[in-house]
Amino acid sequence: MDPVPIHPPERARPIRLIRVVALSEPVPAILPRSKPQRLRASGIIAEFSSIAAAAMYIAAKCKRVDGRPCRRYEVAISFTDGDRIVGTFDDDTEAILFLRRLA
Repeated sequence: MDPVPIHPPERARPIRLIRVVALSEPVPAILPRSKPQRLRASGIIAEFSSIAAAAMYIAAKCKRVDGRPCRRYEVAISFTDGDRIVGTFDDDTEAILFLRRLA
């Protein structure tokens, strides 16, 4: 029996917005509630309307934040139908590959 594809082929959904956040320090996904912590990460937020523009930005421009190297990339893609895909990556190469898989 052939496996059923998870995502059947369909026409591409229009993208409303792609937001790229580059952080200078990794931010823990879950912070303990009993101990308030100050987050010392600083970041850059950029928004795009195309996957190609977001990938080129990460590859060319997004290497340093406040003089420190980028250590984490968060990419959020919002579609016009309200769906959203979010990915968090430790390096720029993985973030770019993620975007290219969606192109």
